[in-house]
Amino acid sequence: GVLDNRYEATDPSGCSFVDFAVSALRLGACSTRGSVMAYQWTAAVLGSAVSPGPCPGSRCERTGRMIGSVGEPTEDDTMPTERQERQRTINALDRINTWGQVLAAGGSPDGGENITFSLARNGAVADYCLADGDCTPYTAAGGRGLLRGQPAGFNGEPQAHFILTGTGTLDTVNCSFEFDLNNGHATVQGTFPNGVAASFGFDVEYLDEFEGGGGKNIVFVSRHSTDKAGYVLTVQLVAA
Repeated sequence: GVLDNRYEATDPSGCSFVDFAVSALRLGACSTRGSVMAYQWTAAVLGSAVSPGPCPGSRCERTGRMIGSVGEPTEDDTMPTERQERQRTINALDRINTWGQVLAAGGSPDGGENITFSLARNGAVADYCLADGDCTPYTAAGGRGLLRGQPAGFNGEPQAHFILTGTGTLDTVNCSFEFDLNNGHATVQGTFPNGVAASFGFDVEYLDEFEGGGGKNIVFVSRHSTDKAGYVLTVQLVAA
C-alpha cells in the first residue's frame, strides 16, 4: 500500500507500481530497455535520486491506460473525453441555433441566406436511404430552438431517396424533418418503402465541420437512434 501511494503521487495514469512492473517486464523481459524501465521506476518509488524516465509505448496490464513520464502526453491524453465530446456537440448546436435565430429575424449570419440538411441512413442493405432539403424555418423554444423542413408544396421540401428492393429503381418520397437543437434530436417522418418505419429519429454527436459545397457545414453522427440504423447528418449554412 505504501508503494502504491508513493507511485500514485509520481504518475497520473492511476496505475499502481505493481501494475507498472508487470507491464514493463512483459514489454521488455528479453531486452535491455525493459530492464532499464523497471529499474528507473523501482528506484523512483523507493525514493532513490534516480528519476523515472518516459516509457512511451507501455500500457498498464490492469487498467489498460498508457504509462508515461509526468507531464508527457500519451495516447490517452490526446483522446477526447466524454465531457469534451459533449461540449463540442453543444457548441455546434449553439452555432446552428444562432444561424436560425438571425435568419428568422431577417439577417444574414456569416453571410448565409438559408439552412439546408442532408442525412444518410445506414440500416440493413435493403433499407438504407438518403434525405435532404431546406430546414431554414426556425421556432424559438427552450434554451435553443427547432429547425424544421419546408412545409409541403414549398421549394426545398425535404425528400428521402430509396433504392427499391427487387427492382433497383430509385423511389423519392416527400417527408418532414425536424431538428430539436435543445436536445440534439433529429426526426424524419413520411410514408417510406422497403418496410422502413413511418417515423425514425436519432440523437446527434458532433463529428466535424468544414467550408465547401457552397457554405459552412457541421457534421454529426448518431449517438442513439429509435431503430437499429446509424445516421450521418450534415447541416449547412448556405452562402448568399
